[in-house]
Amino acid sequence: MPKATAPTASRDVSGAPVSCVFDLALTRANGALVKVFGRYDNEWGYTNRLLDLTALVAED
Repeated sequence: MPKATAPTASRDVSGAPVSCVFDLALTRANGALVKVFGRYDNEWGYTNRLLDLTALVAED
């Protein structure tokens, strides 16, 4: 999964073919608790995962 080290906004990941871009600037750890922030393009990321699944099913 890709990660963003600079501050990001939702528009920065619009059209990204990945399921999620982790925002390291907002991710925090406090002892055993870890809060992970991610940004995603819901429709485009889903469409790409659907294509991956279709290709996987077609192989069988």
